[in-house]
Amino acid sequence: MNNSRDELKSWLTVLITKLLRRIAVVVLLWLPFSSGFAEESKDEELSLKQMLLIPGDLTQAHANIESQCQKCHEHFDQSNQTPLCLDCHKSVQQDINEKKNFHGSMTNHETDNCNSCHSDHLGRDADIVGLDKDNYNHDHTAFHLKGRHSNLDCSSCHNAEHRSGKKKFTDFKIEKFECVDCHKDVHKGKLGDDCTQCHSEKGWLQSDFEHDKTDFPLLGQHKNLACSSCHLNQQYKDTQTECISCHLSKDKHFGVMGKKCQNCHEEQKWSKTKFNHHKDTEFDLLGHHKKIACESCHRKDLPLKLPQQCIDCHKDDDVHRGANGNECKQCHGSISWGETEFDHNQDTQFDLVGVHKKISCESCHSSGLMGKTNVKGRDCVDCHKANDPHQGNLGKECENCHRQQSWKKDTVYDHDFSQFPLTGAHSNLLCENCHFDADFKRVEKDCENCHKGNDVHKGSLGKSCANCHNTVAWITWKFDHNTQTKFLLEGAHQRLSCELCHSEEIADPLHPEQRCNSCHQQDDIHHGDFGPECQQCHGTEVFDDVR
Repeated sequence: MNNSRDELKSWLTVLITKLLRRIAVVVLLWLPFSSGFAEESKDEELSLKQMLLIPGDLTQAHANIESQCQKCHEHFDQSNQTPLCLDCHKSVQQDINEKKNFHGSMTNHETDNCNSCHSDHLGRDADIVGLDKDNYNHDHTAFHLKGRHSNLDCSSCHNAEHRSGKKKFTDFKIEKFECVDCHKDVHKGKLGDDCTQCHSEKGWLQSDFEHDKTDFPLLGQHKNLACSSCHLNQQYKDTQTECISCHLSKDKHFGVMGKKCQNCHEEQKWSKTKFNHHKDTEFDLLGHHKKIACESCHRKDLPLKLPQQCIDCHKDDDVHRGANGNECKQCHGSISWGETEFDHNQDTQFDLVGVHKKISCESCHSSGLMGKTNVKGRDCVDCHKANDPHQGNLGKECENCHRQQSWKKDTVYDHDFSQFPLTGAHSNLLCENCHFDADFKRVEKDCENCHKGNDVHKGSLGKSCANCHNTVAWITWKFDHNTQTKFLLEGAHQRLSCELCHSEEIADPLHPEQRCNSCHQQDDIHHGDFGPECQQCHGTEVFDDVR
């Protein structure tokens, strides 16, 4: 019975609606020709037309422009409706122009008519978007859904008050989206807004932060620690990376060993040490040093990096009272302080040979001159200055003549190592022939110093005796006038004595004039009328022979 009444009521409603629409059409057709309306009532007339022709209420989003038909319609032209839509929906127009997001991925034919997908006048509660939430491809947007996002309901991001309280989206167009808009930032902004540095779409609580890319890679037991163990109060910047900043309470050395805990401890286990004194320091623990405790050297009142000289620990054991210097290891070993293992030949640059082997250390290493680095010198004269009969005139190179077997015996000197090697007749001479004094001081090397009395030229040929004479014998000489001068001796010139040209009467006997008239001026019957170039007519065989 109730169903029959409802059907009858529905039928009557449809019938009355159709009747009213037909009446409205007749009235509208009649109104333009009616003389009972004035020109000033056109706005009321248009509103009446709109009221009578409107096919239904607009959706709630368009309700505020329901009385402004021109916002969406051109009079009697449905084909021009799309530009009016885009005038209001500018973001859609921008997506189409830039070929991005959902509308930008559609073809031109699909975007020509907005009403092909979106129709209105279907009532306030009508869904004119027509979005298929279950099958919508979110890849058409700038935010692709990955990981946990792909399983979320649309309302989780759209049309929802977000947990952060920063934004409230009222439609499906989200211009900007940040992680913090949906996810509460437990770091309170201290790490910035780029949550993707640590978090990923796999799960908000699952961090992808790679600590190995920082200056402090997590190794050993550090891998299993919670972030808050080191980053207190969400403080992630400027975190101290020195071991002592976290392990101060576990430092049983009380800071004596410094802050470089990693030198001994490792990240696998704090109590496990890896320090190797042989490899990790410049001081090898050998002999008795291996057995002593660390505290024997590294006391609380001493720094971590200790001086490495023996005397720093063995000052009380030094029976020499510093006379031998600080280099104790030259004589003493690390096996036992009382045993010495010093080898003068191997451990110094001065071998003990001959009589040096038999003398005591104090003979050379007197008080204040002990030790490898403190000996002032190793020259013979440092010890034998009082025994030097030459009084220093022969220099300090005593070993050139003397030997260590005996200072006064077996003296030998090799003159070849001097600046005047002895050759020829010189090698048979006694030292006293040149060195007149007992101190053998140096003498001049010029020939005339010894052979001035033998110079038959009496200095007319200069001091370069070696040009003609050699050390084989003074009376033998080998001067070649043709190769050693610029004046060839030819013809009669070959039989002349040197003194005829190199006379003491001329200004420079060593370099006489080479012109013919300088010697043959008295033979010139022309009295100089033909000039000084006699060789133009005369030859060297006979001066009277004219060619």
